Amino acid sequence: MAITIAPVLEDRRDDAIELAVLCFGEDYRNAAIKDFGAAYKEALYQPRTLGAWDGEKLIGLIQGMNALTYGNVECLAWLCVHPDYRGRDIAKTILKAAEDRAIRDRFHDKPGSFILSADTGPAYYNALGYEGSLMHHGDVAYMIKIYRP
Repeated sequence: MAITIAPVLEDRRDDAIELAVLCFGEDYRNAAIKDFGAAYKEALYQPRTLGAWDGEKLIGLIQGMNALTYGNVECLAWLCVHPDYRGRDIAKTILKAAEDRAIRDRFHDKPGSFILSADTGPAYYNALGYEGSLMHHGDVAYMIKIYRP
């Protein structure tokens, strides 16, 4: 079956939480509950979650949030892929879909930037156009990619 990229709707929020916990570990459960709960309630940040689907099974996800206080900035977090599906460029596909959505729906013809929380090391994200470790918060590095139309 072909993998499709589509929004994770509110009725599948628990699937997103469980996938995040599977990928990042049980220590992240409370953060996942908070972040994915906010994804459907928090109008200020207007969070959005995209999923990679194998039929009805959620196998990958990314959450994007407008950083309204920072202008044309899209914050991306929770990028993960189910262990059974890794090595198939699914993370790269989800990330590109999230970037394309922000460019289409938010940036339009204006410059913007993406801030990505990355806990797996910068080399993978450097290859996708993200640069450096701007700042650290705990074990997470934040990387940036500039969009210029």
